Amino acid sequence: MTEQLGAKMPEECSEFSKYFEIVKENPKDWDTWVYLLTLVEQQGTIDLIRRTFDFFLASYPFCFGYWKKYADAELAHSSPETCIQVFERGVQAIPLSLDLWVHYLTFYKSYSEATQESIKDLFDRAVLTCGLDWKAQALWDLYISWEEFMGHYVKVHHVFSLYKRVMVLPLEGHISYPPRFYKFFEKHELEDLLSEAELNNLKESLSSELENKTPDEVKAILKESLKERCQEDILQGKKETDLRYPYEESLKRTYFHVKALDEGQIRAWMDYINFEKEQSGEHSVRLNVLFERCVIACALYEDVWFKYAWHCRDDKEKSLRILKKAAEIHLPRRPAVSLALAAFHEGKNDLSSTRSVYESILKQVPVHVETLIRFANFEKRRGNYGAAVSLLETAIASMVGWSCLFVALFRNCLLCSDGAPKGREMYESLVEKYDDNEFLFLRFLDFELNLHPKDANYIQNVRNVFQLALKSKLSSKFKREFAHRELHFLDQYSEDFTNFYEVEQYYREQFFYEGFSLRSHDEALFAQPDGSSTKRPHYEGQPLQQPSLSNPQEPPKQLMHQQPAPMAWDPYMQLPPSQFAGGTWPQTSLSPWGSTL
Repeated sequence: MTEQLGAKMPEECSEFSKYFEIVKENPKDWDTWVYLLTLVEQQGTIDLIRRTFDFFLASYPFCFGYWKKYADAELAHSSPETCIQVFERGVQAIPLSLDLWVHYLTFYKSYSEATQESIKDLFDRAVLTCGLDWKAQALWDLYISWEEFMGHYVKVHHVFSLYKRVMVLPLEGHISYPPRFYKFFEKHELEDLLSEAELNNLKESLSSELENKTPDEVKAILKESLKERCQEDILQGKKETDLRYPYEESLKRTYFHVKALDEGQIRAWMDYINFEKEQSGEHSVRLNVLFERCVIACALYEDVWFKYAWHCRDDKEKSLRILKKAAEIHLPRRPAVSLALAAFHEGKNDLSSTRSVYESILKQVPVHVETLIRFANFEKRRGNYGAAVSLLETAIASMVGWSCLFVALFRNCLLCSDGAPKGREMYESLVEKYDDNEFLFLRFLDFELNLHPKDANYIQNVRNVFQLALKSKLSSKFKREFAHRELHFLDQYSEDFTNFYEVEQYYREQFFYEGFSLRSHDEALFAQPDGSSTKRPHYEGQPLQQPSLSNPQEPPKQLMHQQPAPMAWDPYMQLPPSQFAGGTWPQTSLSPWGSTL
């Protein structure tokens, strides 16, 4: 394993290989990861540190603390330049990490090659990226402190501009800014607080009030007006903060961790998102920031990624980036996410990428039912009927007891490729092998019913399915329903009706008849159009009983036969699943990867 990482292990790190094998087999073994990274950090060479952290962060890029450790290791073993490269990778992988940005900025300010302009550019990037985060006070404070520390009088208006920007934001520490701002405001002259252009704009907006005023009066009016406008911003920021405070308090974990979140926490995020959507608008920057925060804390929940991708549906490239990040990095073993990515690629007519996604899923989960069906349908839409059939045939051949899950799709592929005889042969072999599987017989019947009725053998082929079902090990209830269905089929499609009476009577004896009906002639006269009667039979509501065995000649005293209700469904439609709730239906074994066999 060491050789795969391309590093030579020193003697003191000889146990690395053992622990790396563990996390390779089970990437979710968090305790082993923590021990392994600590071991490498303390005893490994810089080359091994790089490769181990790269391997880990490829799967867990939201772990900001390990980006920090990685950067510190680069600084200790290599150079400030490589340290900066790691920080850059980190803030790109997790842009909303305030702690990582603060650590990066703190280091960069002391970097000998950094210029005042480059430091300011980095601060601007940071506040533009995550300055709207609820806990961004530390970042804004660091920026303000740096601007004040510069000591150049001309920079005062930069500090004032930062205060103006931050005071209107809903932040956890919003209450701390007004006192500091007023102290700063009173300390400096108006000309220092505003740039020349800003000062001219302020004078123009108050031109009527400034007429016939002395210079001192003009200055006082301007500064008081500016203060009032700042107070409005402060009040607006306080209002926005108060609105969001309950939602933020309900979030108990805003960082990434492999431990599961409880359902209440996920619901809290969703409620907050819905609130922000109503408050700020569907396309607001603040809502996007909240989504980014949400997917950090809920990175292991596919529905959150789906919701975020759907939110960005007007920006196709961004939606694609979101789905790729979920499918390839955070949830690579969750087929549902990859299937969504495949559908997105196909919607953009990127067929090679679509096929690659399906193949990638099947490489990890070779018999994932939904992926096989979706992949075959994809090939069929491309006109590759042979490829679709081959894909499913291979899957069926490698599976035991679950072939019926593919029957419906296999039928469609065979029909499209004019393979009805082959499909019939396949069904016959399957129902012979699984002759107690109701689902399989329904699929076989559906297959035959959907062939062309004008075919000379159409009726006989459909009847063969009925006959196979009635001779199988299926439940008596299912056989009785199949017998009813065959009668309805013959009534609708048979042109030769000479034998219908014999078939009906035979089924009546075999499946319907259970005794004598005591319904008298006079009761029949009172029958309603819906089959009910105005006279209340004496046996209504009583349990059915068999004739007494002690006296076989004794006529039954209660109703012994109850004709099943007429079929309400069309012969072309499959029987409702509710009819077979107690039957043998295909089951899937659920795993964290989704439905697998």
